[in-house]
Amino acid sequence: RRQKQWMAQHEALEQLNLQAHQSAQGNQDEFVIEALVTLDKVRLLVHELLATEAWRLHLFPRLKGALAELKATMRGYFCLYHEATLVNLLSICLHHAHVTEALGESAVELVDYLARRMVELNSKGKEWSARGVDAPTDTKEMAAKIDAMTPLSELEDQSVEVNFQACVGCATVVRYLIEHVNTLPLSVLTRMVDTHDILLTLIPIIENPPWTRRTPEGKWQKLIDDKWKTVEPAELLTLTKTEGQMWLPPLPLLFHPGVQKREHFQKFP
Repeated sequence: RRQKQWMAQHEALEQLNLQAHQSAQGNQDEFVIEALVTLDKVRLLVHELLATEAWRLHLFPRLKGALAELKATMRGYFCLYHEATLVNLLSICLHHAHVTEALGESAVELVDYLARRMVELNSKGKEWSARGVDAPTDTKEMAAKIDAMTPLSELEDQSVEVNFQACVGCATVVRYLIEHVNTLPLSVLTRMVDTHDILLTLIPIIENPPWTRRTPEGKWQKLIDDKWKTVEPAELLTLTKTEGQMWLPPLPLLFHPGVQKREHFQKFP
């Protein structure tokens, strides 16, 4: 029964996420976002995100063997993808300052989560982005590779893919939290600057972006709309939406009065 309830909740979140993005892209009434604020469900999204992260970190490593043995990998995938869905929904909601304000003190926990994700993106991003760069293009070779995969390796592969997708989505959430930090309690800025030094977490991602890669054939690819697309060398300096999410936060953070009081920029020549 609980499984059915959770699946129903996951399906509802997926539909809310799709509708929220469709409304934003079509410049329509964003009733999903307004309903989340009116019913005080924005903080609940953060709670659900943290619970899903805890499941991924502490339970999934213990359960993945049993899920593969029972050939129930899709159940594991849905649980993993739930986190990416929540990040995606928050990224569209927090575009609005009044939604960010509705987070209240729960924004502190969201900052902790985002800091963990940015550290993960720094340490594993390039490794994750290199996956599939040498994937076979021949249909027969591709079919042979798929046939050779075990249920466990397939589930682990899906886990890495969803992890990377969620981390990329977190870049947008970081941007909006920094832009609207004045609507949040002072403890949120303190957490960003004093505890996590979020600025120095973002700089390495800007300098060595995991959403740009080079194939063995020497072609450059960029992650555009969650898909790897080949770009010409002359277009490498053209920022994509994902890259822009990382370039925008440093300036408002550097010029925030609260940050300037805390940081001594002369110590980084």
